[in-house]
Amino acid sequence: MNKIKRSKSNIKVVLIFFLILGLGLFSLFSFRHQVIKYTVESFLSQSLGAKVSMDKFHLNAALGYLDIEGFKIKNPPGFSDNIMLDLPKISVKFDRILFTTGRLYANYCDIHLKKLLLEKDKPGRMNVDSLKISGRPAPIFRVSLLNLQIGQVIEKDCRYAKPFIKGHDLNIKKTYRNITGINQLVLLMLTDPLKEAGIKGIKLYGLYAILGTPVAIPIAVAVDSMGKGNVHKDINIPADKLFDLSLKVLDDLGDIKKNNRSKKTIYASIHGAGVSIVLKEKSKDETKINVTAKWLFLPEHEVASGVLYEIVERAGKNKKTGI
Repeated sequence: MNKIKRSKSNIKVVLIFFLILGLGLFSLFSFRHQVIKYTVESFLSQSLGAKVSMDKFHLNAALGYLDIEGFKIKNPPGFSDNIMLDLPKISVKFDRILFTTGRLYANYCDIHLKKLLLEKDKPGRMNVDSLKISGRPAPIFRVSLLNLQIGQVIEKDCRYAKPFIKGHDLNIKKTYRNITGINQLVLLMLTDPLKEAGIKGIKLYGLYAILGTPVAIPIAVAVDSMGKGNVHKDINIPADKLFDLSLKVLDDLGDIKKNNRSKKTIYASIHGAGVSIVLKEKSKDETKINVTAKWLFLPEHEVASGVLYEIVERAGKNKKTGI
């Protein structure tokens, strides 16, 4: 009987030992990835001169894959405190043998570009040009298949008395084959969103160091001005707070014409376009916002999208700071 009890006791000790060992290895594994993530964030932030953050960074050299989630580059100093580049998901499957020789040959690469912000300050400098891009030679890089999902391009021009913001809602997916270098990948990620948005004549001289020549983007695609001119979104903010925030944004971007707190409506003029906001309370802490913009009788979808972008950005910052 005592032997049976001792045997059961020994089994419990062994199980507890392996449980502790497993938890320790898991913690060590997670800690290692956190250290790598922090190192990559610090290196990129110093290299670009703008804060880089990631929610997740998982590199498995043995199996040949890289997963990054929540990759964000904030605006450089001197610009608004907004995210310049938002990539929610990057997945790469690469040749693990060639990787050990310093060459990155990817079988496929999936990139989700949720948002690209092109901002000009008062003197007319572009945020992209203010990045400190390293002049070191680019690594050997090849991608057999690239899937690029493009969500939204935002133009923010602060040269005027009040900022002029336009939002281009693209929501497209494109596939490319045989990307032959990091230069080509950078060009695709910058030029294609601009081309699809119909943004003309942008010159990104700040990329001179990495690409070897100023990048002129002559765009011949015109913006479809016959868009619906209306955007909407559900925001987790009480209706009264969202009304005050929307009122502040419209006042910062244009001129308030009239507003009605009880009906939750605001009307304003922004750079010649008539803008209206209508709020509808969905619950105590959730409100639906509807933004419409028109110039005469023509819809101005980009203006409406730009106003909504600014409201959502400020709402997110207020939530983080507890305002």
